[in-house]
Amino acid sequence: MISAGHKVSGIKLWDGEHFHTEMADFGVLVGHTKFPFILIVPQNVTEQVLYQRVKEEGIIVHRPARVIGINSNNDNSGLTDVIFEGGDIIQTRHLIGADGAHSIVRRLLK
Repeated sequence: MISAGHKVSGIKLWDGEHFHTEMADFGVLVGHTKFPFILIVPQNVTEQVLYQRVKEEGIIVHRPARVIGINSNNDNSGLTDVIFEGGDIIQTRHLIGADGAHSIVRRLLK
């Protein structure tokens, strides 16, 4: 992930005309951490890097896909049935709701 991002060692405030005093200097962290910086990575790059990593682990990611229902599997208590908008149903042992701040998955799991 680090190679995909842009390292920033400090933050200054820009008011549209000029920079103001440095608000944060992460250089003081040198020697205390391997990562004395903020890493700026665009969302699409973060998603691509994470997708490649889970794919390497053999994990199947269904996207884009809209979950509309989650039920306990009647035949196997260790499985969950996940119902997608198009009518497809999958059975899974693990379900991750990575669908944003207003997660449908998280709401359905409550």
